[in-house]
Amino acid sequence: MNQTLSLKNLIWSGLSLLIALAVLSFIIYPSILNIVDTNQKIDYEKSSLESKLANQMSVNKVKKDLIDVQVSVNKLDQVFIKPGKELEFISSIENLATQNKVTVDIKSDFNYPKGQGLKSIPLQITAEGSYDNLINFIKDLESLPYYYDFNTISIINGSNLTLVGQIYLQ
Repeated sequence: MNQTLSLKNLIWSGLSLLIALAVLSFIIYPSILNIVDTNQKIDYEKSSLESKLANQMSVNKVKKDLIDVQVSVNKLDQVFIKPGKELEFISSIENLATQNKVTVDIKSDFNYPKGQGLKSIPLQITAEGSYDNLINFIKDLESLPYYYDFNTISIINGSNLTLVGQIYLQ
């Protein structure tokens, strides 16, 4: 009887081991492989999404920078004298002179070759008036929305002002 019991135990043990091995081989191992494969796919998708997010952030930054550049270009377009607007520039200087009680003489050659691109032409402004009025005229001249560059500024006897430089045109 002991032999039959131990044979029965041995058969049950072998059968249990065989079932456990079958479960391990046909259910658990393929599931583990599937989990590992799914984990790799998740990692790939995660890195792909992070890359797309970085690209989108880069695109957004480029868009913002482009808008900033467009605003700057628009501002630059406004400071250069456009063809046909030379008289407007001269009139604004003469109006400043009148407001500041000084007399002005503007010398420049607006007969420049027309074409694309920026051009600079010589500009000379001479003004007469009291010292305080000349200083106020210079301050107001700096506030005009034009781009010019004076390389010489001289005040003689406190009543004669000479500005020599360049004015920039489109």
